Amino acid sequence: GSINHVDQHGLIINLTKYVNGFVPIIHNADIPIKEALNKFALKKQVQCRVLQVDPSRQRLILTMKKSLINTKIPVVHSYNDLQANLITIGVIISIQDYGLLVKLFGDLCGLVPKTEIGQLQTLGSTNIKSQLQQMFYVGQTVSCKVMNFDEEHKKITLSLK
Repeated sequence: GSINHVDQHGLIINLTKYVNGFVPIIHNADIPIKEALNKFALKKQVQCRVLQVDPSRQRLILTMKKSLINTKIPVVHSYNDLQANLITIGVIISIQDYGLLVKLFGDLCGLVPKTEIGQLQTLGSTNIKSQLQQMFYVGQTVSCKVMNFDEEHKKITLSLK
């Protein structure tokens, strides 16, 4: 597609004459760049992948992260695609004391509890969120394993181990 509009929230991409998609700011590149929006010229051709389709809002959410566009790791779009021990790929959207929130494809989002993150020093009074922020960043692409899921309660537990 081609870049149609750029603002502080992300980019609007023309996919066809009648179809546009939106690239959220954390999906404009694999490595977050503070001034990233300045590098996107209008009408520039870019490669994207559909992350989510929202028919009720007639909206396509896209990514320009090469790690997601070119991945050989299976992606999951719905609860029907999930299975225990499946290795998949997602993007960290939040870092908390209790773990990492990871956005998968579709409208799926999972939690990596702090117990499922390797190399974490849980002894003493060290601030776990601070440790996690030194190890990870919002917008980082991660491979993760599906531990379990509950479609009724919309919960997915993931692991980085």
